[in-house]
Amino acid sequence: MIGSLKLTIDTLRQTINSQNATIASLQKSMDRLQSAYDKAVKERDDLNGRMNRSKK
Repeated sequence: MIGSLKLTIDTLRQTINSQNATIASLQKSMDRLQSAYDKAVKERDDLNGRMNRSKK
């Protein structure tokens, strides 16, 4: 019985560690995507500004 509980606890720990690693990886991916998005928005705004200035 105790051996079975220890095995269950070890399995749960491994699962939690694996999920934590996955979460960290996903967070890094989200950070990279957010950075790329911010850069694209800035570029769009700069281009819109140039276009508006050239129309005047």
